[in-house]
Amino acid sequence: MNPQELVQIIQRDSGLDVESYNLLLDGWDNIVLEVNSAIIFRFTRRREILEQHIKELELLPLLREHLTLQVPEPIYHQTDDPPYYMGYMKIPGNPITKRFGTEKIIQTMTRFIQELQEIDHKSLNKTRRYTPESWRKEYHDLYQRIKKEAYPSLPPDIQSRITIEFNHFMETTKCFTPTLCHRDLTADHIIVQGEEIVGVIDWGDTCIGDPAFDLTGLIMDWGIENAQRVSESLGYPPDYLDRAQFYSHVSPFYEYLYGKEINDQKHIKAGLEKIKKNYSPTI
Repeated sequence: MNPQELVQIIQRDSGLDVESYNLLLDGWDNIVLEVNSAIIFRFTRRREILEQHIKELELLPLLREHLTLQVPEPIYHQTDDPPYYMGYMKIPGNPITKRFGTEKIIQTMTRFIQELQEIDHKSLNKTRRYTPESWRKEYHDLYQRIKKEAYPSLPPDIQSRITIEFNHFMETTKCFTPTLCHRDLTADHIIVQGEEIVGVIDWGDTCIGDPAFDLTGLIMDWGIENAQRVSESLGYPPDYLDRAQFYSHVSPFYEYLYGKEINDQKHIKAGLEKIKKNYSPTI
């Protein structure tokens, strides 16, 4: 659906007088509109993404009770009939765009991750729960897909490095205590006002899994040095940062495999380029 059609749905369902709107994202999973410079509406692209909205409707009230930073508060949602959507007041600010390194930002990210991981999640029924064994199985299954679907497009030396890294991950990731993980903690989802982080958005990928995972976005967007500073502030052992680096290397495979699923050469090509960059030898 195009933005104009979505605006008509918003006006029909919510009674809002839409004076202005801005297309913020036309992504893999969602189309996101900013309405009247105040409300964010996220429409699902695929039926299976509806489950993320249902999860967030249960999850977000719990997060608001325990987190210092702001998170979205849904005020409109449609989960019964398509098109499925969620609407919430915009958190004032903008996604963080530059590399962070100030002590205040490091402290804020450390406190945020610590608060998130300390939340008692027993009451959550819609958020996927992993054990260390089921977590490892998910990456084992991913590796099997990679060998089948991606290896034919990759040179032997890249294949070898991928195999070595997956084998090391499977051998060393034996035990951890599952905690709540945002699982997509990248710059796009961290909201700042000036030099201060004020909120975290887009909780659709949240799970109860490996606490090391939320270092991954920090590595990808702000570098290993800043991720290490946060890791050390959290008191993590060194293997947590190692696992986060593994997750960051694996990330482009999701774009590649998604491109294969929908036969989109743009995603296939972009995914392959990132994979080769991640697994090429460094000089």
